[in-house]
Amino acid sequence: HAVREGSRVQQFLGKAALLPLRGSLHGLPTSSPYLQGFSARYFELVLQDKKRWADWMAGVYGTRVSIRSVQAVSPELRARAVATDEFSDSVVVPYRRYLPRAYTVRGVKVLPRAQVLPYLRSDFRPGQEVVVEEEVAGRQWEQAVAGPARDVEHLRRLGDSVEVVATLDAPGMLVLNESYYAGIVASEEGRPLPVFPANHAVRAVPLPAGRHVVRFEYHTPGLRAGALVSAGTALLLVLGGVLQARRRRGRLGLGAGRPA
Repeated sequence: HAVREGSRVQQFLGKAALLPLRGSLHGLPTSSPYLQGFSARYFELVLQDKKRWADWMAGVYGTRVSIRSVQAVSPELRARAVATDEFSDSVVVPYRRYLPRAYTVRGVKVLPRAQVLPYLRSDFRPGQEVVVEEEVAGRQWEQAVAGPARDVEHLRRLGDSVEVVATLDAPGMLVLNESYYAGIVASEEGRPLPVFPANHAVRAVPLPAGRHVVRFEYHTPGLRAGALVSAGTALLLVLGGVLQARRRRGRLGLGAGRPA
């Protein structure tokens, strides 16, 4: 609401999703607000090193521009601004480098979870590799860097699921810059695919060479088991009610047959 109606910043934003208090604009046009899904992994990334996140790491996760106060940016950043708004004292500064919402990559680094964040802040090569956790993926997926990441052919949201079409020349990983949660599942033509936490906060699935149509969905953990328990409980209650009614009718019938 701080951006004036009809201002240059508002015209630039269009239909993108402004995320307050985070200094980042997602959705120009494909980076997903689901990355900001309040996952613990996201907050570990941001809160442990806010400056590094603001300066370049946000671009790894698909953020294309940042919105900052004019007084808070250096002259160099101010010169790179693509829109300004004097009323709200804001500038829109694009990141020099950002990754798409979904892409494929052949380079795979496998590390214990405790080492992933330090690696992302030091030796990580964005756009050339993806980092997955050894505890989840296992060592067998590690591959040397072999060229830059490639954008996917098509991506669309279908209700609560995301469908991605990608072609790989060699085995690699499909990375989706949306938050990783327990309960995220992936499949291709009904066949389940393993889903790994990628770059600490988002999702990846391993794929062989060829063209693939992968669907990501969220299934509430424990929902099926809970539904089975609830159904079983309801069935026991019904059976108990039926048995109790039969016993009551039996007692009434026995009393009616006694001589006066």
